[in-house]
Amino acid sequence: MNKNGTSGPIPIYHQNANPLLYTLDQDHMNIQPYWIMILQIAAFQLFSRFRHLIKYRVFSTTLEIGLLRWAILKQLKTVKPLVEKFDVFFGNALHNPGLIRAELINEMERIKRNTHKTNERFYRKIDFNIIDYIFHGLPVLGHAIWYCIIQSSCMSAERATPWNCYNAFGYRLFNYVFVSYWNFSSVFYVQLMAFVLKDVHKLNLPKKKPKSIIKYVIYTITIGLYFITWAFAGALLLPYMITHVIPMAFAYGFMVVIYICLWVAFLCFSQILAALPKMTRIIFYIFLPRSLESAFYPISAFLYSLALFSYTFPILLTVFYNYSQYLYYGENFIYTMSNEFNSRDTETYFAIFRNSVNEKLHSLLDFV
Repeated sequence: MNKNGTSGPIPIYHQNANPLLYTLDQDHMNIQPYWIMILQIAAFQLFSRFRHLIKYRVFSTTLEIGLLRWAILKQLKTVKPLVEKFDVFFGNALHNPGLIRAELINEMERIKRNTHKTNERFYRKIDFNIIDYIFHGLPVLGHAIWYCIIQSSCMSAERATPWNCYNAFGYRLFNYVFVSYWNFSSVFYVQLMAFVLKDVHKLNLPKKKPKSIIKYVIYTITIGLYFITWAFAGALLLPYMITHVIPMAFAYGFMVVIYICLWVAFLCFSQILAALPKMTRIIFYIFLPRSLESAFYPISAFLYSLALFSYTFPILLTVFYNYSQYLYYGENFIYTMSNEFNSRDTETYFAIFRNSVNEKLHSLLDFV
């Protein structure tokens, strides 16, 4: 038996832990070191941002585009009455409004026109799309189904009990499916809200040509697939949120407090940047659409902070689940944290990764 578990189960290093973490096939149980998780998230973020920079001329992810659209709608709904108010004001206050009035109205109309274009372009991005689903939704659904198939043989393993197998299944889901599912769900909620509220804003957008029957069928199927993925994977994860994650969040509440403090600090920092004109011209020019006026930078900064919360918070919840695999089995409060950290050993991870096709596929599905 190899000490890295590449030719068989890893020995039980910790007495007070779910024994199936170390006796089941390790190419289905091995989890990534923290530094690999960070690199993976950074790589995906850069890929998504450069793709959107080329296609939509904005250095943002799909979730950020969906959130930024609310700032765009706010600007659009604000500019429209301003045009009417300034027109009435100059018409009443001056007998001959002349050049000043004309220039102001032209500028406001330009802002309104450009904002309309950005809104339409962003809406197309967050509309339900079969290609986006294949790249981001299908891997989540496939990965969840794959783990269900693997789970079917759990009771035949050494030291298998219903409770141990229940915990081992959640361990796989939370370390390889949960973060991807959370990101998928965040985008799904934004898309769903945009779809449901598309006629509420009454923006008098140009009417789109009706979809052909084939496109309409594909569009309907796509929405159905989004919902099936959200419901199926969510149904698998929800019980563990109640039995494991929430109790661990209370037990390690200081970590939640630290995370919230860091997030609030980032939020305050982004608001400070939004209030500094010279800084906003450099930083916000990169991340925001050109049509968005500086008056709406604080709103945009808040929305970016929400996106950051969505990217990072599920990682903390995954760690909480892993803590339960030690604390629930009798380990003490402090050693639980060190055991979880040690379970992400870099040498062990790469030893299994090099010798296992399953581990490579799990990592690939987790990345997308």
